[in-house]
Amino acid sequence: MEQYPTKDLTIDPQVAEEAIRRLAPGAVRKVGVDRLRTVRQILREYSSCKVDDEELYLLLDFFNWEMTGTRLHVYDYRRPWQDQIDWDLVKAMLEEQVPEALEKLGFDRLRTVTRMIKEYGEGNLTLDELTRLVINYDFGLTDIPATLVGDVGSSPDEGEVGWSYAELFLINNCLMMTMTTFIGLKGLESRKYVNRKGVAAGKWWWGTF
Repeated sequence: MEQYPTKDLTIDPQVAEEAIRRLAPGAVRKVGVDRLRTVRQILREYSSCKVDDEELYLLLDFFNWEMTGTRLHVYDYRRPWQDQIDWDLVKAMLEEQVPEALEKLGFDRLRTVTRMIKEYGEGNLTLDELTRLVINYDFGLTDIPATLVGDVGSSPDEGEVGWSYAELFLINNCLMMTMTTFIGLKGLESRKYVNRKGVAAGKWWWGTF
């Protein structure tokens, strides 16, 4: 899969090493520079308590909070989530994927996955449209991982990339309709059966979409 050219992948390695040593001397002593060269590596070491909060923020500031090789940004709970997403990219994606829905509903009602799901629930988006939007919403926010001693901050109100919860929503929705079509629902016990089967089958369905 082609990687997006984030700063941690494109910066001169020597420049990066000097910055890492300057900004996170404690983490360097614990794990060395080579395990801190990308944002993905930094977050992994942070989740294992090898990078402290202060050094984490300094490193993320240096690397522009860009998740390695993607158009995602790591969510900075100290700043409004609205300021951390490139809305021009979101609008361009909407124009490409659902131009008619965008014209009908407007950008504000479709600019996050949360709002897309709401519009689907109200009948303003088809399941196919919602699925395409979630699949292509690859420039939202992703959380700093929890550590062994707790979370660094709460999730954003909106703006998270689709896989955090929309994947499960779509899988369950699609499979419930599919299973209903072929075997029908026969009360609570049937719904439990469909859900259990849906989760297992859903992983296969989504992976081959």
